[in-house]
Amino acid sequence: GGALLIEGDVGNEIGLSMRRGLIAVAGSARDLVGMNMLAGTILVFGQAGIRHGAGMRRGTIGLFGTPASPLLPTFRYACRSHLLALKLLLLDLRRREFPFPHELIDAQVDAYNGDFLEGGRGEILARSA
Repeated sequence: GGALLIEGDVGNEIGLSMRRGLIAVAGSARDLVGMNMLAGTILVFGQAGIRHGAGMRRGTIGLFGTPASPLLPTFRYACRSHLLALKLLLLDLRRREFPFPHELIDAQVDAYNGDFLEGGRGEILARSA
């Protein structure tokens, strides 16, 4: 249920089998963000590698580097929206003086559901074009 606020870069498999809590990464992440994730939230504000959310059951992964990384084919586009829950989370990160692009607070994001091999109840959020 805690929060890890990482101001640098991270390697492969950040959030592997994560159950709850928050991981925020100001820098870049390599491959397999949120692999086998059960619940929780991972936000990556820099560039990210490939195969994110593989085997995820629930939870949220936010990929906000531009351009967004390609998603696995087991994720489906859901909608484009201003998400209040994301806005509140980003406002909390700003209050904690965590470095991220503050224009994301009011930005639209694209939401994708998946991994459909595991029931499709997880979500990946990406910055809208």
